[in-house]
Amino acid sequence: INYGDNAYITIVPLYLASGTPTHYPVDKNQNEIHIDISGFTLGAYKVVLYCDGNMVDSENLIIGN
Repeated sequence: INYGDNAYITIVPLYLASGTPTHYPVDKNQNEIHIDISGFTLGAYKVVLYCDGNMVDSENLIIGN
């Protein structure tokens, strides 16, 4: 993350997944973040990166068995 003062990742449940969006703060001084998804249900999720409240990137995440 090269800009902004505040960054976080939100994981949003989509198809077949249950729960509410979960937010994870991002330390701009680190090159990676580890998120434990072992408690997530099977299904599709959207992983969204926000910087200063603006969406800057997103990826799909599929959790299967």
